Amino acid sequence: VAHLQAKRDLMVEGLRAVGYRVEVPEATFYLFPHSPVPDDEAFVQLLADLGVLVMPGRIFETPGFFRICLTATMETIEASLPRFEAALARATEAAS
Repeated sequence: VAHLQAKRDLMVEGLRAVGYRVEVPEATFYLFPHSPVPDDEAFVQLLADLGVLVMPGRIFETPGFFRICLTATMETIEASLPRFEAALARATEAAS
């Protein structure tokens, strides 16, 4: 469990640092950040274009969010953070 908690904490801190809204879940298997745009499926596609695979919240009856699974390696999680930052910047630019 400790290695999953470390991944969770790294992702939460990293996402919050660049502007995502995300709560710290009690569980450590996944996160549900708020999508920075209303269309969570469109945002998930933007992330996929940057090489980050997550699932839209609509699949889990939580539109406006997206799900990040934390079972990837620590290296993969660390490598994803700049891509999450780039996706947020692109989404913000497109909304302007």
